[in-house]
Parts: sequence; structure tokens; C-alpha cells
Amino acid sequence: MNYLSIISSLVYLLLLLVLSCVSVHATCRLLSKFNGNRAEFYSGLVSGNRAIGLCYLGYIISMTIMMKNSISSGMSNLQSLIYSDDVIYEAVVEALTLICMQFILSFALSLLVIYISSKLYQRLTDEIQEMEEISNGNEAVALVYVAVLISISTIMSSGVDMLVSGIIPHRMH
Repeated sequence: MNYLSIISSLVYLLLLLVLSCVSVHATCRLLSKFNGNRAEFYSGLVSGNRAIGLCYLGYIISMTIMMKNSISSGMSNLQSLIYSDDVIYEAVVEALTLICMQFILSFALSLLVIYISSKLYQRLTDEIQEMEEISNGNEAVALVYVAVLISISTIMSSGVDMLVSGIIPHRMH
């Protein structure tokens, strides 16, 4: 039993848990602010506005789709380090640092992609005020809006992954 591997894996899981929770919270706060009055979105969510709930669902799923691929190379690198016969502490710390950097960059790029695509979609459908309709509880508009976000995120995820890989190396060596 390799204790460094076990400790590294636990640190990795804890790190991803914290980063994931922070990114989901930040995503909901920032995108609701970008797309309207954040306080109105939160009060609508608390009061049971399912359209706003769907909107948040779309934000979270879209961010997850785009960010997952971007950090997978760092995770693969860490996994190969952890399960090697001669685990080097410095290499594990370096891999964890790369994962954090990839996570932060992919979060920022994914947020930017969702924001731009959301605004572009809203401009293309100028006959419908999506955020106003969603705030008023229009679930049909929310479902279409979420489908658009998820579709764009699925298509754009490889581009975000490619850009993150180009900016942050898989290994620091």
C-alpha cells in the first residue's frame, strides 16, 4: 500500500470538491447578474419559480460540460504519478498545481463562452425577452434557453479544452 498515493488521491478529491462547489456557486451568481437582476433571480428561485431553476440548471450543466474536458489531462497526469512505483512528492504537488491552474482558466473561459453565447442568442431572438420571460416564470422559454446553453457548451467544450491545453502545459517539466 502506497500511503503517498492514498494521501494524494484524497487531496485531489478534496481539491476538486472545493473547486467544484466554488465554481458552481460563482457561476450561478455571475451569470444571474449578467443576465438580469441577481437579487430578482435569487428571490424568484427561493419563491419556487421553476423557470429560474431551469435557468440555473442550464448554467451548471453547461459549465460542467465545458470544464470537464479541460482538466482531464491534468487528472490523467496526476493519476499516472500517483500509481507509479516511485511517487515523487514534488511531482504530485506540481500536478495538483497544474490542475488548479487548468480549473481556474477553464472556469473563466467557460463562463465567458456562456455569457457571450447567451447574449448572442438573446440578440438573435429579439422578439422574445428571454430573461424577462424566465423571471416571470415562463418555463417554455427557460427550456429552450437551457437547451441552447447545453448545445453550445457541448460544441464549444473542445475549443475551451484546446485553448486551456495551449495556455497551460500538461506538465511543467
